[in-house]
This record gives sequence, C-alpha cells and structure tokens, in this order.
Amino acid sequence: MTLSTEAEQGRNASSLNLSDALGAALFVGLSGTLFAALHGGGDLRLTFGTLLLAMTVVALLAAGASLRIGVLRNELAGAARSS
Repeated sequence: MTLSTEAEQGRNASSLNLSDALGAALFVGLSGTLFAALHGGGDLRLTFGTLLLAMTVVALLAAGASLRIGVLRNELAGAARSS
C-alpha cells in the first residue's frame, strides 16, 4: 500500500483481498486435484510428497515474484525505532 496514492488505496486493498481469496481457492483446488489423482495408487508418501513439492514450488515462485518490487522504506518502522 506504500506505493499507492491515497486515492488508489481502497481499490488496491480490494484487489489484494480478492487475489488472496482467489489464489487460496485455486491452490486448494489444485492440491485436491493432485491428491485425488495420486491417491488411487495407494502410496501415501508419494501422494503427500508430491503435494508438498508442488506447493513448495508455488511458494518459491510467489516469493521470487515479490522480489520485483525491491526494498521499500517504511516510515512507520523508523518512527517506532526513534521513540
């Protein structure tokens, strides 16, 4: 929100909430689909290992994408340290 002007903060906050909910629903659905596809084989270690690996890849991609913003100066953190 630091990068948003005051006039854009409401819309950007709404977009953030929507993308959070849609992302969670999408990846819960993806893991459920993977579980259903792999569960029939009977090897639970393979099933859960594959799910863990897939969601780890998703988390690493998300962390990598977040780095494109770079380091932001946080005015509130500086005020808390000086008081």
